Amino acid sequence: MRGLVSDIQRYSTKDGPGIRTTVFLVGCTLRCAWCANPECIRHDQQVMHFRMRCRRCGACARVDPSIVIDGDGAHAERSKLKRECMKVCSYDAFELNGSWMESDTVVANLLRDRDYFEMSGGGVTIGGGEPLAQPEFVLDVLRKLKGAGLATCIDTCGNVSLDVLQSAQPYCDLMLYDIKAVDSDIHRRGTGSGNEQTLANLAWLDSVGQPLWIRMPVIGGYNDQSDDLARRFDLVAGLTCVKRVDVLPYHEYGVGKYQALGWDYPLGGEASVSTEKIALIRELAQAHGVAINVAEE
Repeated sequence: MRGLVSDIQRYSTKDGPGIRTTVFLVGCTLRCAWCANPECIRHDQQVMHFRMRCRRCGACARVDPSIVIDGDGAHAERSKLKRECMKVCSYDAFELNGSWMESDTVVANLLRDRDYFEMSGGGVTIGGGEPLAQPEFVLDVLRKLKGAGLATCIDTCGNVSLDVLQSAQPYCDLMLYDIKAVDSDIHRRGTGSGNEQTLANLAWLDSVGQPLWIRMPVIGGYNDQSDDLARRFDLVAGLTCVKRVDVLPYHEYGVGKYQALGWDYPLGGEASVSTEKIALIRELAQAHGVAINVAEE
C-alpha cells in the first residue's frame, strides 16, 4: 500500500501527548484560508522554490528565461517549468513536496522512535492535509502501528464520509478533531465547505467513546464571531469524550510556504486575534464550563 507523504516530523510535542512523530500526508478535503500547510492541500506533488537558498547562479533562468534574478534570488516560484529547474539547480532551491512511500517503509521509520514514545507516553500522529483523504493507506499504517504496540492518533478536520471514519476509529487511541465553526455558512466561507459532515462525525465519535482533543482555530474576520464561539463551547460542553480543548489563534507560519509555491496568500493583518479577543474567548469558555489551552501562551 502506497501513500503520498509530505514529511515525517520527529520530536513533536503539540500533536498529542508525550513525544510524538507526526506523519504529514498530502491532500485535503478543505481549503482553509488560513492553512499553515498549503503544500498539503492539493492531492499531488508540488514543486516549491525557496529564494533564501538561491545563489543566483542563473541555471534556472537558462531553463525559463522569464525568471528574474536580483539580490533577493531567483523569482522562480510562479515558473511553469519548476520541475525542469529543479533538475539543474545545484543549491536545492527547488524542492519537490510529496514522496510516494510504502506503508511498510513508513512504519519501519516510525518504529525507530519507540524508546521515545515509551519514555514519554507519546506515539505516532498522522496529519496533513487531511490524513483520511488517503483512507486505505492510513488504515494500513494504523493497523501495523497498533500491531507493533504503538500509540496512535490522527489529526482530522472530520470532513470525510462516516464509513471512512468508522474504518479508522478502532485503530486510534486518540483523535485531534477540528471545530472551525458551528454555523455552516461561516465554515463554508473559511474552508470552502459546509460542516454538516464534520458535526455528524463528531457526534458519532462521541457516541462510541472515542477519546478526543478538540482544536478550535480562531481567525479574525472569518470565525471569531462571539456568537459562534459560544456555540462551539456549548457543543464541546455537551460531549463526553473530550480530554482537552486547544484554542489556536491565527498565526502566519504558512506565509513563506505560499510564496514558495507561487500562490497568493489569502489573508492579511486583519486575521490576527487581539489580546482582548483572547480574553473574551476565555470568558466564554469559562461560562460554558470548558477548560481551554490557548496556543503560544
